[in-house]
Amino acid sequence: MFKRVLAALRRLIRRKRAPSPSEQEWLRMILLVRKLQHGQHAFVQRLDDIRALTGSMGSFRSDFGALHEQLGAARESAGDLERGLSERLAKLDGLPDPSAERADVDGRLAHMDVLAARLETLAAEAPTGPAGSTELQALLARLTDLATRLESSQESERSFGGQEELARLYERIQELAEGLAQKRRAHDGDAHDGDDNAADLGEHVERLGEQLETLDCALEALGSGDSLQMLGNTLARLEKLARRFERKSGELRANALASGEMAALLARFETLAERIEQAPVFLPELPPGATTNALDASEAARELEGVRAAILCEQESRRHTEDELRALKEKLRSSELARTPS
Repeated sequence: MFKRVLAALRRLIRRKRAPSPSEQEWLRMILLVRKLQHGQHAFVQRLDDIRALTGSMGSFRSDFGALHEQLGAARESAGDLERGLSERLAKLDGLPDPSAERADVDGRLAHMDVLAARLETLAAEAPTGPAGSTELQALLARLTDLATRLESSQESERSFGGQEELARLYERIQELAEGLAQKRRAHDGDAHDGDDNAADLGEHVERLGEQLETLDCALEALGSGDSLQMLGNTLARLEKLARRFERKSGELRANALASGEMAALLARFETLAERIEQAPVFLPELPPGATTNALDASEAARELEGVRAAILCEQESRRHTEDELRALKEKLRSSELARTPS
């Protein structure tokens, strides 16, 4: 009961009465002030957003200007790359064709193979009967020494001995001609005993002269020492030929060569020596007046090392040029792709 009374009193106390007109005016003013404050706060926020947007626009303009400058620099670099590429292409067009050089080397190798085959044929056709002389045995010994020297020069390429061996060969042939001229002896007393063998030996001497001339032409056709590294099989065949020739010539009987045939052999060697002196092998990159016979051993070695170094530098420069040209092409392609609108 008491609780009901308290609840009724509370309801009476809490009963809302209608606000008076003055109170309503005050309430309206308070609401307006609150709305004005909210509007001012929103306006201030909008101003802050505008300031931030203005700053971002300024940074965007600066970034766009830098990008424009980079684009101009890229265009200039692309022009430089195009000019450099055209210059490199012009230089490459002026270089010799590698296929022609390789064909030249192959031709020289084929010529050496033909020479070796002809020398083997000469050894097979050599007479087995006793019809030789001490000078011919000395010649065979010198040919064997020549094959050994050529093989040793092929095995030790780092010593650059190719042209030096050719010079020594020319000196040996000249010394041989002089020795034959000094050791000429008459064989008139034994001419009637070796008439049959003299004809065969004459043919053999003629073939030997032809093979020596062919060997001279092949040695003149050799260029630098670099081509010796591809002549292993040919040198082996030459060494085999020299051994067979020496073995067969050991069976020949001495003092059976007629004086006329000896004179013909001596004349052939003298002619070969004169041809070598008149038309020697010219080393690459040397002046036309510089011959192999006129060079000293150490000077010739230095010249050959210089030529080898120049050739290696030229090959390295060509390889570097090709790599640089390939890199320039890649850069130009990437710049073209970058300039192409997506």
